Amino acid sequence: MTLKNVTTKTMTAAMIAGAAVLGSNSIASAAESGVASASPEAEKKFSSIADYLKHCEDQSLANSQGGYQGECVSLISRALEEVHGVDHGAWGNDVDYQQGGSGGDKMKANGFTWHTDQKFANGDILIWGDGNDTSAYGHIGIYYESQVWHQNFNGDRTLHTYDGLIDGCLGYWRA
Repeated sequence: MTLKNVTTKTMTAAMIAGAAVLGSNSIASAAESGVASASPEAEKKFSSIADYLKHCEDQSLANSQGGYQGECVSLISRALEEVHGVDHGAWGNDVDYQQGGSGGDKMKANGFTWHTDQKFANGDILIWGDGNDTSAYGHIGIYYESQVWHQNFNGDRTLHTYDGLIDGCLGYWRA
């Protein structure tokens, strides 16, 4: 028998149905008894970061829940889900993705490794802090073929490339 990973919503629905069959007097207590995974698996839509970037280029992407269209962190939300199969919720602002931040902790929990050496490889997720080119929220993008792919930079809210340097790079995550 093969077991399949299921999302928290599916597990909760199954627990509620089980409570009804078993005669539990509280649906809420059945739902509360489940343990939610920090990041359940999401359905992968692209086999590589190259395919994802090519498909999404020049689009203004919303996050995986459909909000924050054109924000740089929304690009990462979608890439984590559609390329890496990570069910991505609200993990914070761009700068929160650095090691030890709310998003950084979840990146680590999902198998990504943090680096600060700036020896970027295709698919690395780059994190910037406050700098001349960024705000206190930071910035986030994807490194691919010697360019940064990002959105919401220099007034452009679509996915596009930038082959210059952005100051304040804190580090990057590698899958």
